[in-house]
Amino acid sequence: MRLSYTTATKLVALLTPLLVPAATRKVTTSVDASVTEGPLKPLNQFFGCDEPNYAYFPHGQELLADIGNLSSTQSYFRTHNLLTTGPGYPAIKFGSTNAYTEDSAGNAIYNWTIVDRIFDTYLAKNVKPYAQTGFMPEAMATIPDPYFFNFNPSNSYNVIFTGWTHVPKTYEKYAELVYQWVTHCVARYGAAEVNSWYWETWNEPNIGYWNGTMADFLKLNDYAIDAVLRALPTARVGGLEIAGGADGNYLSNYLTHAINGTNYATGKNRATTSNTIITTTTISALPSSTSTLSATDSYTQMNISVQLSQLDNAFAVVASTPPFQNTPIILSELDPDGCAGCITPQYQQYRVNLLYGAYIAESFTRAMDLAARHKVNLEGMLTWAFEYEGAYGDWFDGFRVLAYGGVNRPVMSAHKMLARIAGTRVQAVSDGKVALDDILVDGVRGDSSVGVLAALGTRDTDVAKKNTSSSSSSTTPTPSSESPVLRVFIWNYHDNNVNLTSPSISVNVDNLPATIAHPRAQKVKVSHYRLDNDHGNTYTTWLAMGSPHNPTEAQLATLKQASELALLEPPTTVALRGNWGVWGWAWWQPLHGARSVTLDGFELPIRAMSLIEIEAA
Repeated sequence: MRLSYTTATKLVALLTPLLVPAATRKVTTSVDASVTEGPLKPLNQFFGCDEPNYAYFPHGQELLADIGNLSSTQSYFRTHNLLTTGPGYPAIKFGSTNAYTEDSAGNAIYNWTIVDRIFDTYLAKNVKPYAQTGFMPEAMATIPDPYFFNFNPSNSYNVIFTGWTHVPKTYEKYAELVYQWVTHCVARYGAAEVNSWYWETWNEPNIGYWNGTMADFLKLNDYAIDAVLRALPTARVGGLEIAGGADGNYLSNYLTHAINGTNYATGKNRATTSNTIITTTTISALPSSTSTLSATDSYTQMNISVQLSQLDNAFAVVASTPPFQNTPIILSELDPDGCAGCITPQYQQYRVNLLYGAYIAESFTRAMDLAARHKVNLEGMLTWAFEYEGAYGDWFDGFRVLAYGGVNRPVMSAHKMLARIAGTRVQAVSDGKVALDDILVDGVRGDSSVGVLAALGTRDTDVAKKNTSSSSSSTTPTPSSESPVLRVFIWNYHDNNVNLTSPSISVNVDNLPATIAHPRAQKVKVSHYRLDNDHGNTYTTWLAMGSPHNPTEAQLATLKQASELALLEPPTTVALRGNWGVWGWAWWQPLHGARSVTLDGFELPIRAMSLIEIEAA
């Protein structure tokens, strides 16, 4: 990931979030469970970070387990530095495996000990590798010195671009390294297992991560993909992992080479094999970051429009290139800013509390909308954040992480909600959602954008147990894993980190299937989960403790409890037919003989999100 590329996140220096008074706004969301829109691909099955070695650290293993248990859908982890030279201890923006060194005669020495430890840890936590063939080993780089660096959050980002960014002395040696690595993985884990992974070449070659030309990268990419496929012809492998969407002609030139260019590794015309070689096209649409001080009050201000515009441009390029219209696209770093290891007061404000999760909900779902508009095959979105420990990190500091000290940040509660939206997507609209064309131009600067997403799925017993608070007020009986559930996810996003008046939300659900609202049952159960300042929020819980630097065991237990999904109120069982009345926030009524329900008048604070589950009683 990168620190700056184009202006996509406008961060205004933080003093205190503003209170913006306004009349209560009413928002209606409408769900028609009979109008299906096809399978809903997982929104958040991909995660990653710069530093691979944290995977086998104690809290890293805990966090990987949480990622692996988000849902019944398989999770994947992408990381840099899997081939970087070094002793295997992480630092900010750096990690290493010492996979390749040479003897005094220049002969290759392969050592898979550390990379095996990383992948073994992934698999033990139900996470599969999204393996990146980088970076350049010290013994292989044309200009290796300096190779190591010392990055801290106040450094210039460019200090990281050292010898590991350089082209190899020979592309054949690099290809042999990749071939030997994949061959080793097949021998260790089996072809069937490795076939279920993703493989990609390098990272963001259009910026400082690659010190060669575009032609040099195309050559590297051809050699890497050929090496992977020689070792495992059925592997899922591709590129280009570009920063900034299409980046002018960079993405287009890459795809053109794949179709019409001569393969540097094989000498063959790529047109005959491009669809099998590039099975996954990864497009990074990371926004950049800049700091601006407003004339009066100061607050953090996101600008989601630039990131979405980058995606819009990239999808248009893919859509206009016929061989790749159906090629899976992974947005391999879809984040609000470009440097997880950098800290500013502005970063800290959005990263530690609700804005991070709200941004993910808005950007991930808008990416789906853009993919549908361009008719391209969006495979998934990746969150580039993990954890720091040891010499780095602190409680709710400004790093972009998912957890610290074994305690998840509020953004993980958002991911737990997103992970539960699975199954068959059904029609869901909100009259409080900013139009896609408007957000592409202006972001969200007027009324907040209240989005909705709904899906018919089944109850995942294990996920319900692991991701739901175990307190008596927050648990529900666990039904069969095959029990049908309609899930409605609603979020309230604004670019500005200010306190807006909470809208009043009505949810109209029509045509519930008989498996949920059976006529003889005459009732259903509704569970309303919430992420806000009072529910599922470890940051506000930590503040209420007095912001302890060294939490006690009891405080840690409280913080971990606060990280679980929390119910807004106990689950409600209500009658469907012939019953008019009010149960808490739920007003139920039959509609033209259909199985319908209205959840009327609950407030959704700014940056908060709700997950409503409707199932048979």
